Amino acid sequence: MKKWNRMNYQFRIRKETLEDAEEIRYVVQEAFGQQNEANFVATMREAKKAIVSLVAVHEQQLVGHILFSEVTVTPPPNDFSGVALGPIAVLPDFQRRGSGNNGKG
Repeated sequence: MKKWNRMNYQFRIRKETLEDAEEIRYVVQEAFGQQNEANFVATMREAKKAIVSLVAVHEQQLVGHILFSEVTVTPPPNDFSGVALGPIAVLPDFQRRGSGNNGKG
């Protein structure tokens, strides 16, 4: 687990757990203002295509989520395997505070 303090917020980054699914859905929906991305995350999880799924926690509250998922290229180039990054979701109150960007925006 990595901790960092940026702009007076301390976050803990950890792997997603089964118990996080509902909170992740909420964070992703709030971050994007719609359900499409949250549905995508749930679909990737259910299809076991999520390679890495991490959450950001601030004071016991899940405030961010990032997903790396398997991608398929058709026709596949020789010796190719790929991973997609996204979505990256951060609750609106925590955006532009260093959890989803470089802290400059």
